[in-house]
Amino acid sequence: MQDERSLFLRPSQAAVILNIGRSRIYELLQSGALPAVKLEGRTWRIPRAAITRLVEQAMVNFRLTARALANSARRTCTPGVEPASRASLTKLWNLRR
Repeated sequence: MQDERSLFLRPSQAAVILNIGRSRIYELLQSGALPAVKLEGRTWRIPRAAITRLVEQAMVNFRLTARALANSARRTCTPGVEPASRASLTKLWNLRR
């Protein structure tokens, strides 16, 4: 059994930690979203710190998205202003075509 504090992880270990599929790990590696070291052949090693940074960045993005949605909801729910009806939105959409 490997030490839980090892500096590098195999893709299968990273997938377990992140609770995602191994193929998704390889997609992240190929896109550069998850930095790693490619050793001989097809062997990848992922720094444990890269996993931590990926999770931290995902949390920041989630918070920013949640904040933007909350601000958007406040703008669309202005007291005294009726939201657009579905029919009027459909009419506007059809005019764009």
